[in-house]
Amino acid sequence: MQSIVARMLEAGHELNALALWVLLPISTLTLLIVLATLIALMAGRERSRRAQQILETLLDALLALLRASRR
Repeated sequence: MQSIVARMLEAGHELNALALWVLLPISTLTLLIVLATLIALMAGRERSRRAQQILETLLDALLALLRASRR
């Protein structure tokens, strides 16, 4: 991902590179949260507990990213 951003910066696409750098991790985590939620809803009890743990970890990571982007 860093090489893609570096190429965009070299080409003069500062705004697009910055947006990609910020939005790609957030959108990836959001997708993982959606998948973990679906697994928790559709799976049995054991998988549901594990999916809930993963979901909590992903939400913590997303909150940390959002806090870091505000600084």
